[in-house]
Amino acid sequence: MIADVAIIGGGPAGAATAVLLARHGYRVRLFDRATFPRDKACGEFLNPSACDLLYQEFGLEPHDLVALGGSPVSAVCLTADDGEVFRAPLMNAKGQPVSGFSLRRLRIDEFLIARARRAGVSVHERHNVRRLIIEDDEVTGVEGQNAYGEPFRCQAKIVLACDGTHSTAARQLELVRPVGRLQRIGVAAHFKGVTHAPGQACVSMFAARQTGGADRGVAGFSPQGTDGAVLSCVLPKESSHLISGRLREFVEEQIELLPGLAERLEGASLDGSPLSIPCFGHRLARVNYPGLLFVGDSARFVDPFTGEGIHHALEGAVYAAKVAREALRTRDVSRRVLGEYARMRRGLDARYLLCDAVQAIVNRPRLITHLVRNMRRHPMDGERLISITSDLLPARAVLSPRFLLNTFGS
Repeated sequence: MIADVAIIGGGPAGAATAVLLARHGYRVRLFDRATFPRDKACGEFLNPSACDLLYQEFGLEPHDLVALGGSPVSAVCLTADDGEVFRAPLMNAKGQPVSGFSLRRLRIDEFLIARARRAGVSVHERHNVRRLIIEDDEVTGVEGQNAYGEPFRCQAKIVLACDGTHSTAARQLELVRPVGRLQRIGVAAHFKGVTHAPGQACVSMFAARQTGGADRGVAGFSPQGTDGAVLSCVLPKESSHLISGRLREFVEEQIELLPGLAERLEGASLDGSPLSIPCFGHRLARVNYPGLLFVGDSARFVDPFTGEGIHHALEGAVYAAKVAREALRTRDVSRRVLGEYARMRRGLDARYLLCDAVQAIVNRPRLITHLVRNMRRHPMDGERLISITSDLLPARAVLSPRFLLNTFGS
């Protein structure tokens, strides 16, 4: 096989980049070991900035997201382990109310893959890329094995590694720099028969009560569709015994431990089996290599707080597509040319660092209780923090002594 662009991974980063490049007439081949549509444990929140990119770059309208089973979300509710709540409306930089969407990851992937196929991308499902082809210190393609054990090989002018937190490409090039404190496990459970009360169009973030000395992490809950909802939990890998062989029991326990959640799920039932996924917190020594760009979670991963994950994947896809087009136009895939991608990502990297800092707080129940109380005392600063972590304000907006004192001070 040959292509202008070979993409490893068909998640939001890979599929979005494929669409943006195929629209310009390039021959794009996308390889994924899964079959679409596929389910995956995910927070399943598209923050307003992610929605804006879907509207601008992919021609969606809010009613399209509703048709996919999504629910508009206009606020974030932060709940301490003692039940105290701070509610912040989602506001843009002009102080105007905006909305994100809670939408099942299955539908997000399904939609983007369908758009990729429509744009002319050759989507190769059940094709597991095992290795980069490297010639004279330049990536020139990929090779691997399909579901039938048959080898495949694809020569390409440029390769985009969008293969997630366990990126084969990054490990082959020895670029991974693990972040130990961010080694976590994600769990997602969907519900049906949920009654959505008025005023609950929000993503609720919880700090779980600690039991038996085990850290039960943090959780998010949001409505989906007319009577659905998703509960997503992130816990440290040291607490893996809580879910090993007992995912359903873990979810049932979390419902009882998260303040007010049992009441909201009264009469509801699980919709399918809960899902789990290891979250490999890391950064890369560099996000580009001759002939290669890393996009999405393969480039850098921290636990998202209020929907940054898919937004960062889509924004990175826009940057990668722009740089890849220039490299293909000039027939120059050197580190110098592809280095523009790293420069474009600097603002994105600043938000990753902010997300990391917020996680240091929300993964400690005592600190999150302190944070909620401060935000209730200083609601404008609390709303500002939520806008920053929702990618509605730049990360530099935290650099105010008064803001830091009111939000995080004693």
